[in-house]
Amino acid sequence: MSFNLSLGQGEPLTPIGIFDKDFFQILIDCTILRVQPKPNATFTKHPIETVQNISTVSDNRVLNQTEIEIDLFIPPGQVENLYQQIEALYLNATPLIIQTQERTFESQFIYSIPYERTAEMINASIINIKTIEIQFATTLVTEYQPKDPLDKQQSNRGNLQPTPATPKQRQTTFQNIVEGGNNLIKKIF
Repeated sequence: MSFNLSLGQGEPLTPIGIFDKDFFQILIDCTILRVQPKPNATFTKHPIETVQNISTVSDNRVLNQTEIEIDLFIPPGQVENLYQQIEALYLNATPLIIQTQERTFESQFIYSIPYERTAEMINASIINIKTIEIQFATTLVTEYQPKDPLDKQQSNRGNLQPTPATPKQRQTTFQNIVEGGNNLIKKIF
């Protein structure tokens, strides 16, 4: 089963596409047989606390990375070339964009490329590509500014300045046992 449509000019119009980060369509010689996005979430296992029968369920849910399975049919005569292209995308951790009729999935990376060969497909192949979304977060680090200026002197209390280790601190546990071992052995016997 193929999802390829045509505008009549010989150019296939595919409502499902695989693109690179610059939105240039790749693997156009393959036929996309199936795309199965798997968005999901993890919910907490503990009871949700309520205050006056009001609770926020969304605070107890974490959206997981979206995984997508794509079945590609590689036609005869193209197997070696297209498999090498797919393997290069996998090995180089190339970010992909997967577009379906319903949604566009960005920051997808191939994590598995199993393929299937049967006696019926002498020169062709079906590859099941599995991708996973990589989520990026931007953090902002700022210096703590207390509201009361009198508390400014206490704002750096958790910062410790490093001090050189003493010779005793630089010794290993084994060295401590050997040096103090005479007393230890005398106590045991």
